Amino acid sequence: MTPRAARRVFRVHPRTYRLAWRGPRTSAMCFGFECGDGWADILARLTFVWRVMWCVARIDVIATQVKEKFGTLRYYHVVDAPRAWPRFLRRWAAIVADGFVRDAEYESTYTCEMCGEPGRELHCGGWWVTLCDVCVERRVIPT
Repeated sequence: MTPRAARRVFRVHPRTYRLAWRGPRTSAMCFGFECGDGWADILARLTFVWRVMWCVARIDVIATQVKEKFGTLRYYHVVDAPRAWPRFLRRWAAIVADGFVRDAEYESTYTCEMCGEPGRELHCGGWWVTLCDVCVERRVIPT
């Protein structure tokens, strides 16, 4: 992802991506978003959900890695709910966060990774990618 698109996602709720400024021993977020710009809107919407969860219930979602794998988005995260909450509520917060991540990952299966237009999963050059017809014709292959 280009730095401009990454900044747009970071600005939504910087708290979620605070591990990006630490080394690789802490998390893989130090490598940035390992996907194309087309998924920046999906990530911005997901990050906005984390911001709402933080503002309303102090549920903290921390991204540990965001990447493309087998043509779809992979979003690895940790959920930190208030310690005063009973265990079942903390578990509930993690289940809710996992559901939002699953929805974002599913949305990436039909969104072009390069431009954000509707796309489809393809086997291209030995890799699974999600691209629109225009990006396939241009032979835009993600690296």
